[in-house]
Amino acid sequence: MKMNIKKIISFIALISFSWSVLFAQTYEDSARITEEAETLQNDGEYQKSYDKSQEASDSIDQTTIELFYRLMNLRINKAKNDADKSITEINQLGASGDNQFRAKYEEAVRYFNEGNNSIDSLPSSDNMAQNEEDFLIASNDFNTVYLSYSNALASANTVKEGYLTRERTTATKTVADAKAKYNAALNAKVLTAGDANGKAIADYLNKADEALKNDNFASVQQNVAAALAALSKAEAAAKAKAEAEAKAKAAAAAKAKADAEAKARAEAKAKSDAIAKAKNDIANAQKKYDALIGDNTIVKGDNNDKSVSALLNEANRVLQNDPKTASDRAIAASNNMDKIVADRNSAIEREEDLRNLEELKTRRERLINEGYITRDSDEDKNLSQLIAEAEDALNKNNSALARDKMQQANQSLNAIQERGPRRTGDGDVVIGGAGRNETGQIIDGGTTANQPVNTEGKITVLPQYYIVVRRVPLTDALWRIAGYSYIYNNPIQWYRIYEANRNILRDPNNPDLILPGQRLIIPSLNGEQRSGQYDPQSEYITYDEAMQLMREQQTASNQ
Repeated sequence: MKMNIKKIISFIALISFSWSVLFAQTYEDSARITEEAETLQNDGEYQKSYDKSQEASDSIDQTTIELFYRLMNLRINKAKNDADKSITEINQLGASGDNQFRAKYEEAVRYFNEGNNSIDSLPSSDNMAQNEEDFLIASNDFNTVYLSYSNALASANTVKEGYLTRERTTATKTVADAKAKYNAALNAKVLTAGDANGKAIADYLNKADEALKNDNFASVQQNVAAALAALSKAEAAAKAKAEAEAKAKAAAAAKAKADAEAKARAEAKAKSDAIAKAKNDIANAQKKYDALIGDNTIVKGDNNDKSVSALLNEANRVLQNDPKTASDRAIAASNNMDKIVADRNSAIEREEDLRNLEELKTRRERLINEGYITRDSDEDKNLSQLIAEAEDALNKNNSALARDKMQQANQSLNAIQERGPRRTGDGDVVIGGAGRNETGQIIDGGTTANQPVNTEGKITVLPQYYIVVRRVPLTDALWRIAGYSYIYNNPIQWYRIYEANRNILRDPNNPDLILPGQRLIIPSLNGEQRSGQYDPQSEYITYDEAMQLMREQQTASNQ
């Protein structure tokens, strides 16, 4: 492209007001060359003057195109970023899916995609126009991309502003309506500003106001909904209270009338009949009281005893003069005792359930520690799930479900315990001379004859001696013997048997080596009674049953 001296001078003047300093040196050089060209022209050196001016013109053209490319790229990038930001905000607001703004939103996206599809085709600084025609084409390309992003931004801003305006209007009305209902409820004394409900509703409305300021319309709706729900609850409670008061008043009036009629009828009856009824009520209550004193459900001198005794004493005191009151006191005493029994039973059942749950957890941990169960295995996860469901059922006071889950867990643990762990050297049997089983010294033991039995025919005294038996496939081992129900019902107590019989073992340092036929002493763990040698033909109570029997005997002796 060719430019004359005046054109060069005009461009130099133009660039002096330019925002960019990146090309200042180029224009300074052009100005210097132009001055040289003017001097040569004044000196009559026209060809040299022309060459100089042409050199300045080419430099200005090149720099001007570079500046134009740079300015257009900056404008395009800013328009693109602004449009992308606005479209993103629309999506975050949820306006993109709103039918009212869908078409305009899709228009913004279409313009934005058009810009994205065209931006890669723009000429770069390495491929600038070499003539005016190329420059016009590049200029049109730049303007086309810029216009796409500008249109995208304009459409997106239309959607955003329209959506925000509509939502602000809706949200403002929603908050205002909720506040009006709240104030109406305050005026109607449905709720009080200072009570819990009033404070909660006011807090929801304040949060709705704050959310409205931040254009957080979802939060506005949530807090308004919460406020209205709390308000509805307060209104329902106020209505229910008013109805209850009216019913109570009516019921009281009806009861007063009925009491008056009953009193009239009672006075008309023979006094002896009233006294007989009162005596019967007192006798029944007294019988129940004596039974509860006898089984320690009520303890002499405690609060329950004082309450029930006061009612019974009052009943006896007024029996002759006011038999109805005497009967009422006796019935009240009986009802109190029924509640005491119910509370006791409930507490015992829950305590038992909680104890069983803890024992179940302990048993699971014990079987894990003893190698019966691999922690976090499928088997352990199933057990943990049953235990967790039982605990959740107890927390929700669903005792039946809790017991069912604990029973399932215990059945699984019983099967696991019966299966037993596998250990190296578990219950080894030593082979002696001539290929025969070597046996320990067999000592003639006690007998089960004349041992006490319970109503089920089970021997109630646990065995003191046990003869080791060779079994297939799992022969006797100290831990397995300790786990038998009539021994300790707890494999982890095997070491007690080991310590008591260490001196008769073939290898005192090897508790795994026991011999068929050996007679083992079973020491008492907690003072339980033991006698005689285990008879496989007889049936024994379990260790736990023996401990319970011992506690009952101790309680009976203390009384």
